[in-house]
Amino acid sequence: MTTNNPNGRPAGKPNKTTKEVKEILKDFVNYAIDDMKTLYDDLGNRDKVTLLTRILPFVLPKVETADNDDDQLKDNRIDIFYHPSPQKAKQV
Repeated sequence: MTTNNPNGRPAGKPNKTTKEVKEILKDFVNYAIDDMKTLYDDLGNRDKVTLLTRILPFVLPKVETADNDDDQLKDNRIDIFYHPSPQKAKQV
């Protein structure tokens, strides 16, 4: 990829400022984790759910929806047959 700035940051090299900010935030979270746990425990159920739904995208990878095509499902059908074992004749 070419840019108009020949002296700019090479493609693929991480932004130094972004890296520094992430490190500062990581240090802050490690420092404040106990207080954050206490604050979370004091929240109501609705606020807990709101908080979790807002932070989960930063923790979990995004999931893509899968399209189910009926024709595709027909091609991948598995037939299961049940064959009961023959019963032994009772002796009288």
